Amino acid sequence: LRTDAETLKNCMNGILSFINKGYVASCHDVSEGGIGVCLSEMAIGSDIGAHIDLSEVGADLRTDFKLFSESNTRWIVEVKKDNQNSFEKLLTKENTPFIQIGETQGKTLAIKDNEKTVINLEIMILRESWKNTIWDIMG
Repeated sequence: LRTDAETLKNCMNGILSFINKGYVASCHDVSEGGIGVCLSEMAIGSDIGAHIDLSEVGADLRTDFKLFSESNTRWIVEVKKDNQNSFEKLLTKENTPFIQIGETQGKTLAIKDNEKTVINLEIMILRESWKNTIWDIMG
């Protein structure tokens, strides 16, 4: 799916506006590897886990598509709890679609889809897998 430059510009301006207003604790684009890789990178970088539910993300899609789709103009945005209502009101006012998919907590990345757990890994294990190359794994 191709995204036009104007849509991308509007999304980026919106994200930057939210960051400047102080609503955003962290933000990562969903690109190579999709939501699954994005969430893993965020957890590894912050050493903070998350409990995620993908049930409302493309409800008719298979779980692997939800996790690894590389479609454009999507971001995972962690919003400070105190700013959540203001953030959601601003998104609604700007006609910007959003879905709350979870919360940051603990030291584990747990992802489920339609009540089925698909990933449940400690950040330490994610980090080691990310750091090691295929050659390290295969000897």
